Amino acid sequence: KAVRTSMGRVLSVPYARVAEHDDLVASLRESGLRSLAFTPSGDVDLRELVTSPQARLALLVGAEAPGL
Repeated sequence: KAVRTSMGRVLSVPYARVAEHDDLVASLRESGLRSLAFTPSGDVDLRELVTSPQARLALLVGAEAPGL
């Protein structure tokens, strides 16, 4: 019931598109965010990387062909 009454806010995820990413990871780190990048190899389970539910994460996702 709690999710139903605040559906819009609970299920929204802030995101940003960045054209120039030269200093992106450094800027995220300075803002207190931990950066995680997705890769198709699947060598690491994301659940192993998140150490707490309150962790501030930035998930970096690239295009299918050129990637990040």
